[in-house]
Parts: sequence; C-alpha cells; structure tokens
Amino acid sequence: MNSLIRPLAILALVVMCSVGLSACSRTFFIELSGGYGQVIVFRFYDLADRSPSKHNIVELTVQEKQDNDKWQVVWTLTGKQSLAEVEYGGQYEGLKEAAPAKPLSLAHQYRVYVTDRASLEPIGYAFAEFGFDQSGALLRKRNPSERRPNLVDN
Repeated sequence: MNSLIRPLAILALVVMCSVGLSACSRTFFIELSGGYGQVIVFRFYDLADRSPSKHNIVELTVQEKQDNDKWQVVWTLTGKQSLAEVEYGGQYEGLKEAAPAKPLSLAHQYRVYVTDRASLEPIGYAFAEFGFDQSGALLRKRNPSERRPNLVDN
C-alpha cells in the first residue's frame, strides 16, 4: 500500500503545481492612437500605474470582425522583441509577419491582442477592440482590463 501512496502523492503534487503555474499570468494595457487612413499605434502600459513600458512581444495579432460575426486575421507578428509600441503594418527586428497587414476598413470592428513573455515573469496579455467613426476617428470598443478573447475564429 505504501508503494502506491508515494507515486500518487508525487503525481498529485505535479498536477497541483502545473495548474497553479498555468493560472499565473499578467495583463498590461494597450493605448491606441491614430485614425482611419493614418498610422495606427498600439502603445503598451503597465496596468498598475499606467506608465509606458516595454514588453517582450512574442505575438501580436489584429483581427477584423466579419458580417457573419466571425473574426478574420488581418495582421500577425510572431517572434520576440522588446517594444514599447507597435505601428500597424510596421516591421520589427526579431518579429516576423506571419500574416501580412491588410488595409483596415472604416466600416469594420477590430481587435488586437498581444502576448508578452518576459524571462522570469508569468506570460503577459493585452487586448483591445477598436473601430472608426464616420469621420475616421479611432474609437476604443471595450474596457482594456477585459480578459483575453477566445481566438478560435480565423
């Protein structure tokens, strides 16, 4: 019986640690600037003090909401680069365009999500939705502290 308890105890400990570690994550804030027909800039800020901050970006994806309520990727960067901001369609050392930037539309809604992976910290996420009004002014659609969306649509 003792020979069974020890492996089960080790397995239970491993499972508890795995669940605990996977639940750890950080969030940061994306400030949007620009407008339709202008450069759109995604600036990164710490949530606690709203100060500008560099993040080790490993993925940035912008998606466009389609008429059928599905989301289609319009731009993706992957790799790793420490940045305080990213311009829509920009090219950055250390990041590769996995999906080239498509032109944005005045009539559509967009979402951007960013994944940050710092060396000794939990993985970080940021998320924002935006669109444009009839004059082309940039409009934020959601509260920046909302959770990362379920990104199953393409």
